[in-house]
Amino acid sequence: MLSDYIKNAVDEVVHLSGTRNPYDLADYLGIRVKKVDNLNKILGFYHLVLDIPYIFLNSKLSHEQIQMVLSHEIGHHLLHRQTFDREIQIETQFFSNLKMEREANEFAAHLLVHDNAIREVFAGKSILDVASEYSLLPELIVYKMNYLKKVGVEIEIHSELSDNFWKF
Repeated sequence: MLSDYIKNAVDEVVHLSGTRNPYDLADYLGIRVKKVDNLNKILGFYHLVLDIPYIFLNSKLSHEQIQMVLSHEIGHHLLHRQTFDREIQIETQFFSNLKMEREANEFAAHLLVHDNAIREVFAGKSILDVASEYSLLPELIVYKMNYLKKVGVEIEIHSELSDNFWKF
Protein backbone atom coordinates (compact mmCIF):
# COMPACT_ATOMS: atom_id res chain seq x y z
CA MET A 1 0.00 0.00 0.00
CA LEU A 2 1.38 3.41 -1.01
CA SER A 3 0.38 4.96 2.32
CA ASP A 4 2.56 2.44 4.14
CA TYR A 5 5.45 3.24 1.79
CA ILE A 6 5.14 6.95 2.61
CA LYS A 7 4.90 6.30 6.37
CA ASN A 8 7.96 4.03 6.17
CA ALA A 9 9.87 6.68 4.19
CA VAL A 10 9.13 9.22 6.93
CA ASP A 11 10.09 6.78 9.69
CA GLU A 12 13.36 5.95 7.93
CA VAL A 13 14.44 9.54 7.29
CA VAL A 14 13.52 10.54 10.86
CA HIS A 15 15.51 7.59 12.21
CA LEU A 16 18.56 8.39 10.05
CA SER A 17 18.49 12.15 10.66
CA GLY A 18 17.35 12.09 14.29
CA THR A 19 14.84 14.89 13.69
CA ARG A 20 11.28 15.72 12.69
CA ASN A 21 12.08 19.42 12.41
CA PRO A 22 11.66 20.25 8.70
CA TYR A 23 14.48 22.84 8.67
CA ASP A 24 16.92 20.40 10.28
CA LEU A 25 15.72 17.64 7.98
CA ALA A 26 16.23 19.81 4.89
CA ASP A 27 19.75 20.56 6.10
CA TYR A 28 20.43 16.85 6.69
CA LEU A 29 19.22 16.06 3.15
CA GLY A 30 21.34 18.82 1.59
CA ILE A 31 18.33 20.89 0.53
CA ARG A 32 18.79 24.64 0.49
CA VAL A 33 15.80 26.59 1.80
CA LYS A 34 15.15 30.14 0.64
CA LYS A 35 12.33 32.53 1.52
CA VAL A 36 11.19 34.55 -1.46
CA ASP A 37 9.16 37.75 -1.73
CA ASN A 38 6.64 38.29 -4.50
CA LEU A 39 5.51 34.69 -4.96
CA ASN A 40 1.92 35.96 -4.94
CA LYS A 41 -0.35 32.91 -4.52
CA ILE A 42 2.46 30.35 -4.64
CA LEU A 43 3.09 28.88 -1.18
CA GLY A 44 6.37 27.25 -2.08
CA PHE A 45 8.03 24.91 -4.52
CA TYR A 46 10.84 22.41 -4.90
CA HIS A 47 13.34 22.71 -7.73
CA LEU A 48 16.79 21.45 -8.69
CA VAL A 49 19.28 24.13 -9.71
CA LEU A 50 22.42 22.65 -11.25
CA ASP A 51 21.60 19.38 -9.44
CA ILE A 52 21.33 21.16 -6.08
CA PRO A 53 17.91 20.75 -4.43
CA TYR A 54 16.17 23.95 -3.33
CA ILE A 55 12.91 24.66 -1.58
CA PHE A 56 11.58 28.16 -2.13
CA LEU A 57 9.05 29.41 0.43
CA ASN A 58 6.72 32.38 0.20
CA SER A 59 8.00 34.91 2.75
CA LYS A 60 4.42 35.74 3.80
CA LEU A 61 3.67 32.31 5.30
CA SER A 62 2.90 31.86 8.99
CA HIS A 63 5.08 29.58 11.14
CA GLU A 64 2.56 26.71 10.83
CA GLN A 65 2.33 27.19 7.08
CA ILE A 66 6.11 27.20 6.73
CA GLN A 67 6.36 23.92 8.67
CA MET A 68 3.71 22.34 6.47
CA VAL A 69 4.96 23.64 3.12
CA LEU A 70 8.58 22.80 3.94
CA SER A 71 7.59 19.26 4.99
CA HIS A 72 5.44 18.88 1.88
CA GLU A 73 8.32 19.94 -0.38
CA ILE A 74 10.73 17.59 1.44
CA GLY A 75 8.19 14.89 0.59
CA HIS A 76 8.56 15.82 -3.07
CA HIS A 77 12.34 15.60 -2.72
CA LEU A 78 12.21 12.10 -1.27
CA LEU A 79 9.24 10.71 -3.22
CA HIS A 80 9.28 12.50 -6.59
CA ARG A 81 12.76 13.85 -7.25
CA GLN A 82 12.97 12.15 -10.65
CA THR A 83 9.94 14.15 -11.84
CA PHE A 84 11.53 17.40 -10.73
CA ASP A 85 14.75 16.52 -12.53
CA ARG A 86 12.86 17.03 -15.78
CA GLU A 87 10.65 20.05 -15.12
CA ILE A 88 9.67 22.61 -12.54
CA GLN A 89 6.42 21.90 -10.73
CA ILE A 90 4.80 24.91 -9.12
CA GLU A 91 1.73 24.46 -6.97
CA THR A 92 -0.67 27.34 -6.71
CA GLN A 93 -3.16 25.43 -4.58
CA PHE A 94 -1.52 23.26 -1.97
CA PHE A 95 -4.11 20.53 -1.54
CA SER A 96 -4.85 19.71 -5.14
CA ASN A 97 -6.15 16.43 -6.49
CA LEU A 98 -2.90 15.46 -8.15
CA LYS A 99 -1.50 12.16 -6.91
CA MET A 100 1.95 13.63 -6.24
CA GLU A 101 0.42 16.43 -4.18
CA ARG A 102 -1.62 14.03 -2.05
CA GLU A 103 1.49 11.93 -1.46
CA ALA A 104 3.53 14.98 -0.40
CA ASN A 105 0.67 16.05 1.90
CA GLU A 106 0.63 12.62 3.50
CA PHE A 107 4.40 12.75 3.93
CA ALA A 108 4.06 16.10 5.73
CA ALA A 109 1.31 14.73 7.99
CA HIS A 110 3.41 11.73 9.01
CA LEU A 111 6.43 13.93 9.62
CA LEU A 112 4.74 16.65 11.66
CA VAL A 113 1.88 14.94 13.53
CA HIS A 114 3.26 13.06 16.50
CA ASP A 115 1.47 10.03 17.89
CA ASN A 116 0.80 11.98 21.12
CA ALA A 117 -1.35 14.44 19.18
CA ILE A 118 -3.42 11.59 17.73
CA ARG A 119 -3.79 10.03 21.20
CA GLU A 120 -5.23 13.32 22.46
CA VAL A 121 -7.81 13.33 19.67
CA PHE A 122 -8.71 9.72 20.55
CA ALA A 123 -9.06 10.84 24.19
CA GLY A 124 -11.73 13.33 23.17
CA LYS A 125 -9.97 16.61 22.45
CA SER A 126 -11.08 18.41 19.32
CA ILE A 127 -8.85 18.42 16.27
CA LEU A 128 -8.69 22.22 16.42
CA ASP A 129 -7.59 22.20 20.08
CA VAL A 130 -4.89 19.60 19.47
CA ALA A 131 -3.67 21.45 16.38
CA SER A 132 -3.39 24.65 18.38
CA GLU A 133 -1.55 22.91 21.23
CA TYR A 134 1.03 21.38 18.86
CA SER A 135 1.25 24.40 16.50
CA LEU A 136 -0.04 22.36 13.57
CA LEU A 137 -2.51 22.98 10.83
CA PRO A 138 -5.59 20.90 11.71
CA GLU A 139 -5.71 19.41 8.22
CA LEU A 140 -2.49 17.55 9.00
CA ILE A 141 -4.17 15.75 11.88
CA VAL A 142 -7.04 14.77 9.59
CA TYR A 143 -4.53 13.40 7.04
CA LYS A 144 -2.86 11.31 9.74
CA MET A 145 -6.22 10.05 11.04
CA ASN A 146 -7.25 9.10 7.49
CA TYR A 147 -4.08 7.02 7.24
CA LEU A 148 -4.93 5.24 10.48
CA LYS A 149 -8.40 4.50 9.12
CA LYS A 150 -6.86 3.07 5.93
CA VAL A 151 -4.69 0.68 7.95
CA GLY A 152 -7.63 -0.64 9.95
CA VAL A 153 -7.91 1.54 13.04
CA GLU A 154 -11.58 1.99 13.83
CA ILE A 155 -11.97 5.71 13.93
CA GLU A 156 -14.61 8.29 13.14
CA ILE A 157 -13.31 11.51 11.72
CA HIS A 158 -15.47 14.51 12.44
CA SER A 159 -13.69 17.33 10.71
CA GLU A 160 -14.57 20.93 11.49
CA LEU A 161 -12.43 22.07 8.62
CA SER A 162 -13.17 24.07 5.51
CA ASP A 163 -12.28 22.95 2.01
CA ASN A 164 -10.41 26.11 1.05
CA PHE A 165 -7.98 26.41 3.96
CA TRP A 166 -4.87 26.53 1.75
CA LYS A 167 -5.81 29.34 -0.56
CA PHE A 168 -3.64 32.40 -0.44
